Amino acid sequence: MGQFLDPDFFLFSLLLLLSFLFFSVCTAGQFQASKGQTGCNNCPPGQYANQDEQSGCIQCEIGTANPNTKSSSATDCVACANGRYMNEKGKSSCKACTSGLYGDEITMTAQVSCKSCDEGKYASAPGAVSCTDCAIGFYSNMKLNYRENPRTECLPCASADTVRATSCAGCEAGMFGRSDDSAGCNDCEIGFYAPGGDITSCKSCPSGYHGSGAKKQAQCVACAFGTWSSLMGAAATDASTCTPCMAGKYSQVLGRDASTCLDCDKGRYSTEVGAGHPSLCKDCRPGRFSGGIGRSTDCTPCDVGKYSSGIKAEVPCVSCPQGYSQANLSQSICNMCLPGQSQIATGSTNCKE
Repeated sequence: MGQFLDPDFFLFSLLLLLSFLFFSVCTAGQFQASKGQTGCNNCPPGQYANQDEQSGCIQCEIGTANPNTKSSSATDCVACANGRYMNEKGKSSCKACTSGLYGDEITMTAQVSCKSCDEGKYASAPGAVSCTDCAIGFYSNMKLNYRENPRTECLPCASADTVRATSCAGCEAGMFGRSDDSAGCNDCEIGFYAPGGDITSCKSCPSGYHGSGAKKQAQCVACAFGTWSSLMGAAATDASTCTPCMAGKYSQVLGRDASTCLDCDKGRYSTEVGAGHPSLCKDCRPGRFSGGIGRSTDCTPCDVGKYSSGIKAEVPCVSCPQGYSQANLSQSICNMCLPGQSQIATGSTNCKE
């Protein structure tokens, strides 16, 4: 005599099978932000998850960074190399020491950890790990090398006849003329500078630089990262003459004109004016996307009936498949129709009884 399968046991087995098919167990390096989510999100750069079935990822500590997604260990957060630092948690890359400064340690956590060059030396590029000696015909000393405007180059001086010279005979820096005649030495005007020695006139602050708002300057001050200036000389009086990059852009080089401000990539945005590092461009969160560059507002939210599961999404949100729905905006998942419900259409906002 044949036996029939118990209907209750059959329903239980079917539901168990569906749970294995549709409800994923996220492994290390992944997470599910919502219970019942049908897929897993990879941990974004700068974060990791070292256990299975996590609801979120752990941020890398300051002094470290991680450029990869789906990281599963704290060891994936790599110490900032010499010449670089990171003062924020959860970042994908370290920041470079400003030009004129250097870093000879790893895992630095602040810009103040970057060091000034000694007298007679300079560091021309960001992220320097050491300083370079001034060549013959150039000099640098601590008076010129204050931390707020560190030496990115040595100053010319005809009387500097040794490598790594620290002084210059004649008029002192910030003045022009001849020290051995009746006219003597005279102060440079605002927006002009003189490196030192007997010279006939002061030099104009070039584009990308500005004066300090005072006379008798030995050097001009570089516009901060995230700003630029095409003004020179008397027009470049102080930091207010540097123009900040617009929201949606950033710059981490000397800004001589507006072209040094670069657009945030697709899938990212920045509301900050004068951003001086690409890390200030934020990734689109799950449930949002941005298909254009240089976005200055939060990423576009997914419409109802649609979702976007990853971060930094560049393409429009995807319609919920058959058997799923989503009634809310900005969602990273669609909800599976419950037993007794159905939905044969895609992009639906609800399931039918």
